[in-house]
Amino acid sequence: MFALALNQWIKQFENKIQSSVDSNQCWPIMDGKQCFISHWFKREKAESLFEKQEVERLFEAHMLMHDIANSLFNKYQQDNLEDARAGLAEMHQFSNEMISLLSDMN
Repeated sequence: MFALALNQWIKQFENKIQSSVDSNQCWPIMDGKQCFISHWFKREKAESLFEKQEVERLFEAHMLMHDIANSLFNKYQQDNLEDARAGLAEMHQFSNEMISLLSDMN
């Protein structure tokens, strides 16, 4: 479920950042503490299915990805589309790290 939600979030973010500024497409939830994945972390803390350190590393990667996404969002809002779009590779790096961390969790 985590990976599916992450992929959908990234897809929605990419579609918006690749669109024109006057597009009607919506941004995904940009607040890392309010997105669907953050709710997964809250449930995980309550249920403790995984090692605490593993979940903390995954949460840190999640928040870094949101930091990068928010930086790209700001560039986009300032009409700096080229730089905003160029930053997608870095965001993908963190999403791939999250998937890798998730697959390594016991």
